[in-house]
Parts: sequence; C-alpha cells; structure tokens
Amino acid sequence: MEMPWPTHRWRTLTRWSSLAGIVLCLAGCEKLPSLVRPLNEVSLNLQVEPAEQPGEFAIAGQTNLPNGTQMVVLAVRQLQPSQPVAALTTPQPTYAILAYQPVQVTAGQWQTSLNLWQVSPEGAYREPWQLEAVKLKLSVEPASEVQFIVTLAPQGLLASLEEQLKQQGLRLPQPLLRTTQQGDRFIQAEQVQLVSLPTGSTTPPGVRPEDINGGWGERYRLVPEPPLPYTLDPEDERKTTAPAAIEEYLF
Repeated sequence: MEMPWPTHRWRTLTRWSSLAGIVLCLAGCEKLPSLVRPLNEVSLNLQVEPAEQPGEFAIAGQTNLPNGTQMVVLAVRQLQPSQPVAALTTPQPTYAILAYQPVQVTAGQWQTSLNLWQVSPEGAYREPWQLEAVKLKLSVEPASEVQFIVTLAPQGLLASLEEQLKQQGLRLPQPLLRTTQQGDRFIQAEQVQLVSLPTGSTTPPGVRPEDINGGWGERYRLVPEPPLPYTLDPEDERKTTAPAAIEEYLF
C-alpha cells in the first residue's frame, strides 16, 4: 500500500517551486532588451564676439532643434533703481532690452548680430534706455554686464514642440526650461559679458519722420500725386455711325 505524502512536505515543495519560478522569471527578464528608447536632450548654446563696429556684437550658436525653428536673440542690461518709482515703497530691479533679432535654425546652426548703441539727437552714442531716461524720469544704476540670450517662446505651443521632439528622440532638458510669472514655459540659453556703456559721438542724425508727432510724422501734409503719363482729351463728335443707344439720351 502506497503511503500518502505528508501534507507539510507538500506545502514546502510547493513554496520552493513557486520561489524557483520567480527566480527564473527575474533572470529571464533581466536579459530582455528595453522596449523604451532613451531620449537624448536638446542642446542649445551661443557664442558672443565683439564685431568691428563699436557697440555691435556677432552672435552664433549650435542646436539640435528641428530645421526652421524660430528663435529670438536679445541683449539685456539689468537696471537697479536708485530711488522708489511711482507708488513703490522700495526700489525694484528692472531691465532694458538693448536690441533683439529673430533667427532661424538651419542645419543645426544660427547666427545674427546686435547693435546695442543708438545715436542721440545731439550725436552722442547711447543705449536705448539712456535716450528715454529723462522723459521717463529714470534714476537707475546700470549693471556692468549684459546678458545675451537666445530664447524659444512658442506662445503656448511648447507642448506640441515637445511632442515633435519626442518623435525625433529628443527631450527638453531642465537647465534650458524657464517659467514666467504667469506659468508659461519657455526655453532659454544665455551668456553674460562685461559691456561698457557707450562713449563718443558722431554726426547728429537730424530730424526723422518717426521723431515727429509720436512717430506718425507730418500727417497734415498732402503728398503730391505723380502726374499722369498720358493726356485725356474729350472727343468733339461721335466716332461711329451706329444709332445712339437708349442710355445716351437725356430724359
């Protein structure tokens, strides 16, 4: 007569069988290749070099963003108010955009140039905020350096750009992401350089139309029309023998 298998031994064998199955499964899973493709990070950088003209800078950079991506390059100088402005009780830092230019990515590269200097009515070289300082009653201390920034702000379309990048195996890295006070996200890379304030002078630019009437020019002046290249002489008599149409009669 066959002896029955003890119950406690059967349970022990079952536990060891289950454990062995789990170990074999884990070992096999480790050898399976990952089905999720890792995403590379988007790169965006810029180099800034002084150009030949005073106050002008050549700016270029490389990126792996898609061709045709539109970006903006700008130069910003921080301004620290030396006294309270309007109803503010304590001076708040502000900034001035000295110049900006749109750029487009072509074959992984982009380039442009920025001229930070303008000419005052007296002929002196000035930055844009200096030309408006008296009118705006600004009392500020400018920073000694200028921030050269390349930024991509697709007006709420960053999510669609991220989806496009994901299809190309790319993702936006955290160091490039910024968030506005309203919660909008954008991409930005920058380089800071010491840039002195403008010096020297040149020939005064004279009065321009945009300097008159708030930029509208002399709107009250009529622009003379160019003369007609031909003359229109009325005919003395009809040039046809056909009977007059009913529309030609006066009733």
